[in-house]
Order: sequence, then C-alpha cells, then structure tokens
Amino acid sequence: MHSRSPDSLFAQVQGESVSWGQFLAEAKVVASELPDGHYVINLCEDRYHFSLGFAASLIRGFVTLLPPDRSRRHLLQLERDYPGALILTDRLAEPEASSWRVARPTHIAPNHQNGLDLKPKQTAVIGFTSGSTGVPQAHIKTWGALCASARLIDTFLGGMAGVAILATVPAQHMYGLELSILLPLCRGAVLQSAKPFYPADIAEALATTGRPRILVTTPVHLRALIRSELSLPPVDFLVSATSPLDAAVAGVCEQRFEAPLLEIYGCTEAGSLAGRRPVQTESWSLFESLRLKREPGQAHAVVAPYLPVPVLLNDALSIIDERHFTLEGRSSDLINIAGKRTSLSALSHALLAIPGVDDGAFFLPDDTEMGSTRFVVFVVAPTLSSHTILEALRTELDAAFVPRAVHKLDRLPRSETGKLSRQALMEVMRKA
Repeated sequence: MHSRSPDSLFAQVQGESVSWGQFLAEAKVVASELPDGHYVINLCEDRYHFSLGFAASLIRGFVTLLPPDRSRRHLLQLERDYPGALILTDRLAEPEASSWRVARPTHIAPNHQNGLDLKPKQTAVIGFTSGSTGVPQAHIKTWGALCASARLIDTFLGGMAGVAILATVPAQHMYGLELSILLPLCRGAVLQSAKPFYPADIAEALATTGRPRILVTTPVHLRALIRSELSLPPVDFLVSATSPLDAAVAGVCEQRFEAPLLEIYGCTEAGSLAGRRPVQTESWSLFESLRLKREPGQAHAVVAPYLPVPVLLNDALSIIDERHFTLEGRSSDLINIAGKRTSLSALSHALLAIPGVDDGAFFLPDDTEMGSTRFVVFVVAPTLSSHTILEALRTELDAAFVPRAVHKLDRLPRSETGKLSRQALMEVMRKA
C-alpha cells in the first residue's frame, strides 16, 4: 500500500477538500456504527460515501459483494446466497430493514495513522460475473490482491499520487472500483465524489476538478462527449475500458481533450491486466509480473503472483510475444460462416464507423430463439434510414456478414458501464 501523510489530500467532496487522516477517522466511526454481520452490498452512489462504506467494512472484517448489475433479480439472488447481507446505501429515503444508510460523521478530528492497517490475506471483495447460465459466478479478492492490482495500474498510468480522478463508471464495477476507489485508497490518487453521466455533467465536473486530473470512462461516454458541441475542459489524460476503442475515435478524443487516451484491458475474474494507447498500437502490453498460459482448447489464462490460481479469460487472444497480444473478440462472439471468420465486436465497430450512427450493435440470435442464424442490427441513427445503413454495411462487409434487418432505436439497453448483455438484446429483439 502506498505510504502517505495523514495531511495529504484524499478526496474532493462537493468542493470540500478531505485529508487522508480525516477520511480514516470518518471510516473508523462508520465502522464502529455498522451492525454486526459478515457481508455488505455497497450501493452508495456518491463515491466518497462508497469509500467510507468500503473502508468501514474492511475495518470490521466484512466482505463487500459486488453484483454484476443492480437489477432486482441479481440483488435478490445475492440476498438468498448470503443471508443477512447488509445493503449500504446513501439515498435520502428511509432505508429498508436490511439497509444501512452511509453518511459522513460530523465533528470528527483527523486520524494520525498512515493507513487502514489491514492484512493482505483478508478477503475484501467478492465480485460476480453473470455466467453462461445467468447465475452470478463468485470471484474472491483479497485486500493484498486488490492493492497489487492497483499498483500495476498505477505503474501503467505513470504514478497517480496527487492526481484527481473523475470517473463516469460505477464504483460497484471492478473497473470503477480499481480506478476510482483503489487508486485513491492504495496509491495516493485524489478521489472525486461525483459520478457524472451526461456530457454536460461530465464537462461541468471536469471544469471544477483541479489539475492534474484524469477522466476514467467508457467508449459509450466518449462517443457521446465527442458528438456533443460542448467545450470540453482539457485533462492530463483519458482512461477507457469495458470494450476496445476504435483508433479513429480515440484520435478524435485526444484532439478534443488535448490529451493522450489510454485503454485498460481486464475482467472481473482477474482485474486489470494490460494496457495500450490505441492511436499508437493495436496490441496490448501485459502489466509487469503477469504472464499468459495456454490452456486446453486453445484458451488462455492469466497468471499473476497475487492470483491463487490461473484465471481463464473469456476473450480469444492472438499472442505476439510473451508481453504483447491482440484481441480477436470474446470467445462466445467469434463467428465462422462458410470459412470466413469475424467477431460481433468487429462487425459492431464497422457499424459505428458509419457517419450518422450514434450507437449500434450486431446481434446473432440462436436458431432456437428466433428460427434464423442471420444477423440483425440495432442502431441509434436519427438522420439515417435503415436502407442507407444497410447499403453502407454492404460496402464495408463481406456478404456473409450483412444483416437481414436494421432495427432503429432511440437508445440501446446499455448497462452503467456501457455493456450490452445478450439477454437485454434478446428482449429488444422480441419487441421489435
């Protein structure tokens, strides 16, 4: 864990500066007030409140459960699997019986300790992926593993001590947790409590964030920002993750923000693993001390000193050398038709490159679901007709991959991190 002075700046909370010592003191008070238990589900929206609840849970030895999303279905599943789990919230409404409202204690003197003083082997987090069956799959993270992953990210980004981090992604997502919570907790970065979503809110939040500052975001947010006519405050650099960003879009982002754009590749199972600057290279560079191991069936697993066992990756990789690789797409997205190979992500990139397309995605229904194996496309393109979009795709794609239909929507059913689940797209397909 990064050593820091109790007087150093830890967070900016609605314009107020909060020192590291002040945060530690507040976290200890919150920890002393938490009801007894073993597990918490931290749903706090304000990033400082989330950090208070997270640190308080660590102090008490509670494990924070991170659901794959905030759907009622998944929350109920966690409550069934982990009876008595306490829901942490910062909503103003009166919490339910199983909830505990996190709020800043008042009139608390700063703590003079340097850190949280936790054991590396303490279980800190259980992250969940949806799994092929839709049942959440648990992935245990120790405090030592979280700090080790934060150190690798910190090294890739060039050292985050004293750098303000504004993030559009939720703290409950592994990418959001690592970049916006763990870098401040473990590496000395400055936490920004806001979670702006719309372009105007992001621009306003950046304008009130001191330099040096970075924006941690996703391709969906970046496309919305560069489509807007807003004056975008410069940043020291941008960080994007959750899906690969097209080099052309990355270049426009760098021009608009007057800063480099860096991408991080990772997964809930293993955390952040590699990085790149897409305007310079298509290949990804593994973080130091990590290596890839080929498993039976041509799949790859990542090996790290802080991971108890190799973690199998869901993406198909093309290995360049022991430190570099390219992504072919998720293993489940790879497609082979009449000997011609591609991936749904590559097809979606071609769709998004069409001028006038604001958002879009290719989708391949199962035979058993829709009685056909032909592609369909969901697209947000107010100024384009379906015919125009199809003609543009016929120009760019092999005939085997041209969709049978284009479904125009007002918006796509993306999650908070910009991802599109198969279940959500299937639901749209049924209604189309």
